[in-house]
Amino acid sequence: MELDGDHIRITQRGQIASLPLQALTNAPALRKGMLGTALTINSQERAGVTLKAASHVAATGFADEVKEAWTRFNLEALEKEAARLDRILAGVLALAAPPGYPSACQIAPLLDDARALDGSLLSKLNAEAIGPEVAARIAPVRKFAADAR
Repeated sequence: MELDGDHIRITQRGQIASLPLQALTNAPALRKGMLGTALTINSQERAGVTLKAASHVAATGFADEVKEAWTRFNLEALEKEAARLDRILAGVLALAAPPGYPSACQIAPLLDDARALDGSLLSKLNAEAIGPEVAARIAPVRKFAADAR
């Protein structure tokens, strides 16, 4: 296994596969054993890929490198949509205490935008990778997209 930009290159039995960082479901897991350390990477595309019998220092270093790259990738993806997220979040928060009954012509475009952003980005972000503060920031938009009531 090696980190190559925004992908993890996996060589297994002479075959090379590429696993994008956006597909990771959580940070790499380490498990110490009698013959070395096992490093497991879980993703949406593949069941756990495990590197067995690695030195603990090397496995820990690689796991930290992958986690840092995964976090950076997720935060960069969110940053690209920051203005859109802020606009939708402001609209959703304004609906929490509206001065009057909001009309469908105001809610429908906001809901469409929230669902589009959730489907293209927010639902794919991992709370562990973006941190609790950012996860709390996107939570109202995700909740609104799932259930606009």
